[in-house]
Amino acid sequence: MAEIVIFSDINASLGHSRYAGAYRIASELREKGFDVQVIDFFASFDLSTIVSLLETHVDRSTLFVGFSATIWTKYKSDEELYQDYMRNDRSIPNIIIDGMTPVFPHPEDQVKHIFSTIHKKNPKTKIVVGGFKATNYKTSDVDYWILGQGEKSIVALANHLKHGTSLKALETDKGKLITDKMYPYSKFSQSKIVWHENDFLFPGENVPIEFARGCIYKCSFCAFNLNGKKFGDYTKLKRTFQEELITNYENFGLTEYMIVDDTLIDSRQKFEFLYETLSELPFNITFSAYSRLEPLLSNPDIIPLMRDIGLRSVEFGIESMNKKTGQYIGKLGDRNKIADGLNLLKSIWKDDVYMAAGYIIGLPFETKQSMRETFDWLYSNNNPLDGIQMTKFWMERPPFLPAELGDRYDLESAGFNLTPRGWVYENVSKIHNNPEYYGFTQGVVESKWKNINMTQDEAMDLENEFYTNPNARQKHSASTFVLYNRMRNIGYAHHEIGKLYHDDNDFLKEAFRRRANLKQEYLNKLL
Repeated sequence: MAEIVIFSDINASLGHSRYAGAYRIASELREKGFDVQVIDFFASFDLSTIVSLLETHVDRSTLFVGFSATIWTKYKSDEELYQDYMRNDRSIPNIIIDGMTPVFPHPEDQVKHIFSTIHKKNPKTKIVVGGFKATNYKTSDVDYWILGQGEKSIVALANHLKHGTSLKALETDKGKLITDKMYPYSKFSQSKIVWHENDFLFPGENVPIEFARGCIYKCSFCAFNLNGKKFGDYTKLKRTFQEELITNYENFGLTEYMIVDDTLIDSRQKFEFLYETLSELPFNITFSAYSRLEPLLSNPDIIPLMRDIGLRSVEFGIESMNKKTGQYIGKLGDRNKIADGLNLLKSIWKDDVYMAAGYIIGLPFETKQSMRETFDWLYSNNNPLDGIQMTKFWMERPPFLPAELGDRYDLESAGFNLTPRGWVYENVSKIHNNPEYYGFTQGVVESKWKNINMTQDEAMDLENEFYTNPNARQKHSASTFVLYNRMRNIGYAHHEIGKLYHDDNDFLKEAFRRRANLKQEYLNKLL
């Protein structure tokens, strides 16, 4: 039984990993004296299993049941998901995208049953939703929606429910909204994920960790929060990060990480800070990360040093190899410089570091011809990448509250922005704010985008063309940033991961078997 139960999962990818957000929130609550049980694999469990978990962990003392709704996708049984992968004609990102749900992974009738089970155990227990999907407001009977960085908001809510303290909240017909403008969080530099024995970590588990939040860049297609920050903003103090790593090592033997920063290496300055921080540890760690390519090419001396401090898998957001597109989106874009740079990295790292790149079809001024030229390079033997992710451009359409609600509530003070579609809490990209400048003629309001060179459907056709072509097997690699640690967590060694491809049905069968065993082992500890 627990005062607070938080459900979390990352369910559609191969292997196993945990979402950092739920455990960061749990750490904050535990530090303030609350008893918290995080339950992982939520979107991978069927309804009867979830009911059993609620009956085990919810009682008269439970203040709220929270749902960390960011990365999970539609619930599918292990067999259904296995069959999705067996098709072998789509990328993992698009298997995930096809399974996206507004908020909850399970069907509406099952969500109602979950809520009913909670309230049968304790009619006073509140339903709370946080994470990226919390801005969708699509589910009735949710008591509180936590928007933005939730560390202070969630503690304020817990104190309100337990001690009756005052609470800032925006009351709407969709439930009460609590935002990080109401409860700003300013102590990230001293924050940690503190793992607990009832998190039931697996031996040697690769876990997520934050070194910094946000990104110093403001790419025109990107709408992440904290874009355009300065170096040092939302970055952990050296001693804080070291203490977190040392505690993890001493308490759980952890040495392998997925660093979940939006952009780990965005400048030489940040690299030097990371290098100094990790070099002073009394033990070595290894990690995967998402990084910017340009700082490495501008500072080639740091390339071998990244390997030396533990980098084992990295993904670069190349996005385009068309120079004009690069200029408009804020990326390198120069085909020759990108190719030469990636070859340089490979010549230094060899197989010690797996290197992947992401591309987006349909960005400003990218033509079908220039996209196919990129395909041809990726198909060739001159391509040094270990992994490739290719996805069509998504014009973000953030969930909104009707404009007339601004007459009833002070939405602006709560952090909402008024747009042509209504009040939104999320950031919107430069392309969304000024589509004509970037060559888009529709897509901000309409369901599908169109620009002067391509339509959304044509981008989808190009994506299918790439994934059905037998060349560039790297598009099926399990060595990418998003999969590397998940493979480590189901028992594959570094040297094995470079040879794992999800178009190999024998590998798929074994990977699903290993994850199912891990899930059952975890469930046995919870029940």
